[in-house]
Amino acid sequence: MTRDIAITGYLLAPVLGLVLFLLPRRWPDSWVPLSEIAGMLWENRAARLTLVLFCWWVGWHFLMGG
Repeated sequence: MTRDIAITGYLLAPVLGLVLFLLPRRWPDSWVPLSEIAGMLWENRAARLTLVLFCWWVGWHFLMGG
């Protein structure tokens, strides 16, 4: 049960990314493009480290089955 919830959460992340990619194309005055958000994130060293560690953690625990 818990594993199913975790897998569902991981599968929803790309869906959310796609939504954040498509919404600014539909309503450009209301939504900031995902590329601009990513650019702001990569300017901050702490955010870069957090994103890299999160990707490593997902790969280790979810993809490797650890």
